[in-house]
Amino acid sequence: MNRTHLDLSIVFSAMGLAILAPFLIIASLLFQVTMTYQEEENWTLIYGLITVILLLMIVANIIAMVRLRSAKKNEDMRTEVLVWGIYLLFGGIIAGGIFGILASKSKAVYEDKIEKPKVVVNSLAEQIKDLERLYAQGLINQKEYEFRRKKVIEDIN
Repeated sequence: MNRTHLDLSIVFSAMGLAILAPFLIIASLLFQVTMTYQEEENWTLIYGLITVILLLMIVANIIAMVRLRSAKKNEDMRTEVLVWGIYLLFGGIIAGGIFGILASKSKAVYEDKIEKPKVVVNSLAEQIKDLERLYAQGLINQKEYEFRRKKVIEDIN
């Protein structure tokens, strides 16, 4: 999974949470006011229903953020990330949902771009042959040849 997309989904989910929280406070205050002054029952029911829905959405966003965060460590959670992405998409946090869906459907960026270093280990015989070739070509002198040969043999031990 692409961790950058997961991070963006988590950030947008948190931003959505920050937007939903004030609406919850306002709706609950209106609910309290209508209950206190015994205004029309229809408004009391509507404010109460809005308060419950907003509260459920806030709880679901918190769960989504926690599950998306744990998905960063577990590649097997692709399906769950997709489900939370769809929830965020239809729950009003469109950018968070889009990035959640993209994260579940894409490879990790680091898997594609980092090449694993190729370790070349020459055997002792190959290293000595290379030194002999360098000496025969005149690229190193006798003293260098003997020093490097000794060094190669020491490195093996």
